[in-house]
Amino acid sequence: NYRRGNQGWSFQPFYILSGLFGGATYKFQKTGLDMRKFTSMGDYVVFAKRVYLSGIYYAENDSLPSDIRTYNGGTNSVRGWNRNELGPKRPTFDENDEFLRYVPVGGRATINFNAEFRFDLNDLIKGLGISTFLDGGQVWRNFNDIGTSPIQYGLGGGIRYQSPIGPVRVDVAYKLNPTDEDLRIYQGQNYGNKWSRWGLHFSIGQAF
Repeated sequence: NYRRGNQGWSFQPFYILSGLFGGATYKFQKTGLDMRKFTSMGDYVVFAKRVYLSGIYYAENDSLPSDIRTYNGGTNSVRGWNRNELGPKRPTFDENDEFLRYVPVGGRATINFNAEFRFDLNDLIKGLGISTFLDGGQVWRNFNDIGTSPIQYGLGGGIRYQSPIGPVRVDVAYKLNPTDEDLRIYQGQNYGNKWSRWGLHFSIGQAF
């Protein structure tokens, strides 16, 4: 439901091995952990917390295609940023060599955490719930870069409605410490707008 777990821990480790016995184009190993804790604070409130981290090992620098690298940001990670848009980016240009936008490049290491209060308002309106949350995370190109870019944070709240196909979720989040790339600022010129600090997220199911 819209509060999901009410009490207890969840540990979800994973390990991916590619290129064993020469059977893949790209050789790498990827491992990570998704750890969650749910704490009931009465009949109507759950405090949900998550830490997620992953890394890619034994791969040559910049040898992996973009769809294998680690990313962060989006509806189910750090809200305030669109999908995969938190972390290092590169500028792209149009046919006239004018700045167009930034494109995420991903990396080999990422971490994010979430802390969310989930409130059940079913006694007020059947099927309704709300939440407040603080998300944080970062992506680093290589392990040696860990710590060189600070953790970035998104703060916000949302509405949940228990539908027949699951909880429908709408979240609004504000980037607390965006970079120039997040705000679409290139060489001192602002190509963004007043909404560049905000993210709007729609989904079915909880963030975690």
